[in-house]
Amino acid sequence: GMFIRLNNPPDSEELLPANSGKPISTSALNIVNKKGKVRATLSLWDGEHPALIMGDGQCDRRASLAVYGKEQTGLTLYGEDCKRRVALEVQSDDLPTFVLRDHLDTPRVQIVLSKDGSPLVRLLDPNGKAVWEKQYKSKRNTYLCITFSRKGSGVRRARLLSRCHPERSEGSVPSLIVPWPS
Repeated sequence: GMFIRLNNPPDSEELLPANSGKPISTSALNIVNKKGKVRATLSLWDGEHPALIMGDGQCDRRASLAVYGKEQTGLTLYGEDCKRRVALEVQSDDLPTFVLRDHLDTPRVQIVLSKDGSPLVRLLDPNGKAVWEKQYKSKRNTYLCITFSRKGSGVRRARLLSRCHPERSEGSVPSLIVPWPS
């Protein structure tokens, strides 16, 4: 059968059968592969807030899902260089934020919903300073259209449009089309 090893079991270092019916209490749960390498950890990262951190053979963190202080939650995806690339967060004001980062871990694209549900799209320079932003309010169906560069090195274009189609050209250009609330 399946057994679970606890990092800090309450009473002993014994292995519990997964179907024992006994409640399990621990400060962290590590999920390991056949060679014993930790691939995921579920823990209270600060003693109070939970986090699920998943890794692979190259990076200890490839994805994390966490509750942060001040009532924030977030999903973060990491690139091959183990740096943050994509973050989806709900801030303490209950508003969602989507952030794309470059290879230096600098935010380059931010999408934020205002309290009335209107999207704000912000493009940032290599120093993280806003170079363009647009607040969009419309009664029509709206789509966020993001086109990436051919080599995957960054966002080529991000626009809010009433119609959005993947670009048609020689070769494949990855695009992301998201229905946007009116």
